[in-house]
Amino acid sequence: MESRAYTGSIGSESNCGISNKDGKSQCVTSSIRSTFALVAVLLTVGAALSVPVASGFASTLGSPRPVLHPVSISFLTARHGFVLSVNDCATRTCVSLAKTDDAGATWTSLSLPSQLSREIRTISWYAYPNYFVSESLTVHFADPRDGWIYGVIPAPATATQPSPNFVDQLWSTHNGGGSWTTLSLSGLGIDSGVAQMATHGALTYLFGSSYVTGHSRILSTPNARDRWTSASPPMGIPAGGSQLQGAFTFAGKRGWLVSGNDRGIQSLEQLTPSGTWTTWHVKSLALGEGFTPVIAESSRDLVVVTSDAGWYFPPPADAPLGWSKGATWLFLSRDSGKTFNAVHELAKSSATGFPTENGLPAVPTPGTIFVERESGTSTTTFQLLMSKDAGRTWRVVISQRVLQVAFATASVGYVIVVPNSDPRRASLCKTTDGGMRWSSQAV
Repeated sequence: MESRAYTGSIGSESNCGISNKDGKSQCVTSSIRSTFALVAVLLTVGAALSVPVASGFASTLGSPRPVLHPVSISFLTARHGFVLSVNDCATRTCVSLAKTDDAGATWTSLSLPSQLSREIRTISWYAYPNYFVSESLTVHFADPRDGWIYGVIPAPATATQPSPNFVDQLWSTHNGGGSWTTLSLSGLGIDSGVAQMATHGALTYLFGSSYVTGHSRILSTPNARDRWTSASPPMGIPAGGSQLQGAFTFAGKRGWLVSGNDRGIQSLEQLTPSGTWTTWHVKSLALGEGFTPVIAESSRDLVVVTSDAGWYFPPPADAPLGWSKGATWLFLSRDSGKTFNAVHELAKSSATGFPTENGLPAVPTPGTIFVERESGTSTTTFQLLMSKDAGRTWRVVISQRVLQVAFATASVGYVIVVPNSDPRRASLCKTTDGGMRWSSQAV
């Protein structure tokens, strides 16, 4: 299977969106029913199996496991995957890592970096801002043995710092989560943290930045060890605005990286068939004034969903009609990213947005596209949309906010969803029919 895009966050308290016979979507919150069902499953599993206890789990025999809320998922195949979760543990915050080797039928708790387990407890579960709970930590595995956890964690309070501040960290494991090693971000030249990681073949790539040097860069390493080397020349970082973001996508022997923030695209890089990263020159700039991932359908076909509010720069000469009025369009490239052409208008104004959550847009098969739509003024609603005809028509498949999408195969995929946009109630959902129907997946 070709590598797909990485744009780079368990208990279930709600049902996932399920399409009915008319092709319409339903996603009904059912907290009481789902919570009791989950507890029953967990108690049954706990009684039947001897499961290793991970950090933050109750260790007393017979005690119910806490409801876990996923923040990041990494699936290698339809059967093999990892879920990083957080939960409330006696007014503190705890974190756990679990893996499955049978498509979610059973899960095994894995060890975590001791620093992560210890320091995340220094702050109350309910003291975290919503965005921090959902975006602070990411897990990425290249294969069953080699993986990384990266993101921001609280640092302990000191005599001069009465409350925890937040610091970037990176850890690695090369024995399937049996033990973890702390990697020095300053030693890698990315003291400002890791924005995204992705694996393509025998190599894992990392995109990070340093405000000390004022540069961002791509680093690479063989999957089985941490032998990081520069894979690209130094790139710039935004002068202001939101946090730097990056998104890798791969197909065949080619790859692409887009980086930037809410003020626009900062850098465009592409991986050539010879294995070298070079500047990616796009003749028709079909990329808007904010960061937007580009997703590869194949080594020639790329997809991007982007909008332009017309605040800073005039639209390019080949932009579609209405592009400078905040409209959102689907663009396609059929020449490996040399040019992009507007294909379908998705929204006529900036009142409707399309968030760039981790893994979105998603293209599990050519012509099948998933995007998230955000709309509303006083009340914001989120919907996961699916198109099976390259963007001509769309249907709603989940009517909740989606924080991450990860397709392991063309038919099997996983999402993290949050009811009422509250990451503290996040749950994992799964599809086995390519995204038409989704069901809750307990961990």
